Amino acid sequence: MNDAAFPISAETELDNCIIHSRLEIIPILRDIAAKHALLTIHFSGGADFIVTSLLAVNPDFEEMVIDCGADPVVNARLLAAPRLTAVTFLDHIKIQFSTAGAQQTSFEGAPAFRIRMPDSLLRLQRRNYYRVKVPLARPVVCRVAHPAQPGRLLDLKVLDLSVGGLALLVNPADFDREPGGLVEDCKISLPDHGHFHAELEVRNAEVLAENAKHRLKRLGCQFLLLPGHVGGQIQRYILQVELSRLGTR
Repeated sequence: MNDAAFPISAETELDNCIIHSRLEIIPILRDIAAKHALLTIHFSGGADFIVTSLLAVNPDFEEMVIDCGADPVVNARLLAAPRLTAVTFLDHIKIQFSTAGAQQTSFEGAPAFRIRMPDSLLRLQRRNYYRVKVPLARPVVCRVAHPAQPGRLLDLKVLDLSVGGLALLVNPADFDREPGGLVEDCKISLPDHGHFHAELEVRNAEVLAENAKHRLKRLGCQFLLLPGHVGGQIQRYILQVELSRLGTR
C-alpha cells in the first residue's frame, strides 16, 4: 500500500479535528468524488483493504456509492465486514471516516458498493509530522540505560508518537534530560508491531506534576537518523491506533 494511505499522527488532539456537522460533511464528500481522490477502505480490524473511488454522494438516502475493488475475494470479505474505515487525501489534507458495512449495488451499469454516510469525519491539516496519543490500555515503552547505575535498564512511558519523534513521561529522580540533550540507544516497543532502536534528541521539557514527594516531566524528543523502514513500522502502528479509535466512536 502507498504510504499516503497511512494516516500520520496529528500535532493537535484528534477530537479537535472531528467534524460532526452534516452541512460540512456533505461538501467534503462531494469534493472527494468530484476530484476522483483515491479512497482506501480498511476493514477486518485493519487486516484487509481495497483502493477505490467515491462515485456518488446521495444525502437524501443517507448513502454513498463506491467502486468495487480489483479482487473479487477481497470484495466478498468487505461485504461481510460490519464496519469500514475510509482514508483519503484531498488537497494534501487527510480525510478519514468510519461507517457501517457495504451492500452490493450498481452505478451507471457497473457493479458497485453502497455504504452509509458517516456521522462524523476526521479532517487533519497537513503538517511535517502528525502524532497519536498512545492508548493507556496498550502502552508503548522506551527502554533506556539508567544514567547512574550501569547495567540497570529503565522502562519509560511514551505519551505520544509520530514518525518525527515522541514524548516521554519521566521521573527526574530516575532519569532526566534538558533540551539539547541526547537519549542514546533506546529500544522502543510497539504493541503488535515489534520494536526498534533509536537515538533521541530532547527538544523541550515540561513539568507536569510536582509536590514534596512526587515530580513528573514530559520530554518532547526528536528521532535522529531514523531508518526508512522504521518510519513505515511507526506509520503502521499509527494506522492501527486511529482505526481502533474511529471504530469505537
